[in-house]
Amino acid sequence: MKIQARITLLCLLILSLSSSAWTRALDSLPPGKWWENERLITAIELTEGQQRSIHEIVYQHAMGMIDLNATLKRAELELEDLVNKPDFDKDAVRKAFHKFQESRQALENSRFEMLLSVRQILSNEQWKKLQQIRRKFRTDNPEMRGARRYSGAQDGGANRRQQRTPRP
Repeated sequence: MKIQARITLLCLLILSLSSSAWTRALDSLPPGKWWENERLITAIELTEGQQRSIHEIVYQHAMGMIDLNATLKRAELELEDLVNKPDFDKDAVRKAFHKFQESRQALENSRFEMLLSVRQILSNEQWKKLQQIRRKFRTDNPEMRGARRYSGAQDGGANRRQQRTPRP
């Protein structure tokens, strides 16, 4: 039974570290409150209306992320508790793992929907410029490669880290 518990925890770890296409898409946006950065605003010609819209999208997303992060954390704790119980119940662990996966999926879906909403506000030209700036920033800051860095405003604070705003 200890082997089953270890395998379950290993699967959990692998899933939490894996990078889906959605996660890579989320990395398309610069970190932090990029829509308030004067250099970036000028570089992509972001209007005040677009800034307000992006701010509102990110704010609404952050409000929802609070609950989604809490649900994920509860599912993770429940799974961990079931895996570590002396009377190991494989079916209960499977159900808890399924619940954990659903919670993670809901979180990723929310992040992806935010990206789609922001993308819809930007023109194709603005989006291309933003991606060029993002690529240059990642090239100039290799420590950011592969890192999922979101501001607290974008994910309810769950992944809050020190942010650096890209320069155009």
